[in-house]
Formats: sequence, C-alpha cells, structure tokens
Amino acid sequence: FGRRFAPTAEPDPAAIQSFQEFMDDDLNTPRAVALMFDLVAEANQSGSQPAAAAALKIAEVLGLAIDRGGDEVPSEVTALVEERTRLRAARDFAGADRLREQISQLGWIVEDGPDGSSVHRPI
Repeated sequence: FGRRFAPTAEPDPAAIQSFQEFMDDDLNTPRAVALMFDLVAEANQSGSQPAAAAALKIAEVLGLAIDRGGDEVPSEVTALVEERTRLRAARDFAGADRLREQISQLGWIVEDGPDGSSVHRPI
C-alpha cells in the first residue's frame, strides 16, 4: 500500500500523436493541456493505464507536476482494503464492491492484480 502511482502500460500512442500535433501547431499549449486533463479524467474514471501514462508523459514534457495529494495510505483505508480482500476471498463480491465504493469516496483507487490488491490516489 501507499506505492507511488506508476502506470504499468505504455502511453496511449493516439494521445501522444495528438499532443505532438498540437505542439507542432505553433505550440498550441491550450489544446495540449486540455488533452492532458481529458486523459487524467479518463484514467480516473476508467482506470486506463495507457491514458494515465500519456497524461504523465505530457505533463513531464510540459514541465508540469501532477500532485496526487500524498502517498501515505491512511489506516482507515488500509483496514477497508484488508476487509475487502477478505470478502473477495470469501467470494462475497457484492460486499467487496461496496467497500471499493467506500474506498473510492475516500479518494483512493483499488486495483486488483495477480499479486493481490493495491491502492493509490487518482492521478
């Protein structure tokens, strides 16, 4: 828990292509920044790793930092994630989904993977 958000996918190539086109168009930074914000929204809503990676890459190129509000996971969130893991193991998926929503309302995203669940702030 508390890991720094690092997308596990390559940046969305279509988004990077659009960014390059905006920058080639007389440094159309308003459109480039709007694209970055659209990608952040997409990543936060759908969990799209390619969108998140593209948003972070665009921010890096523009010299911007995306502040996620700290990395330390509060004990309340950790306890909810542990309870959710227990419910999933017991195949109580409805209960696990309720806890995922509760965790989300606290400002955290739960990701399930082959090594278990992890939690991070949206980008």
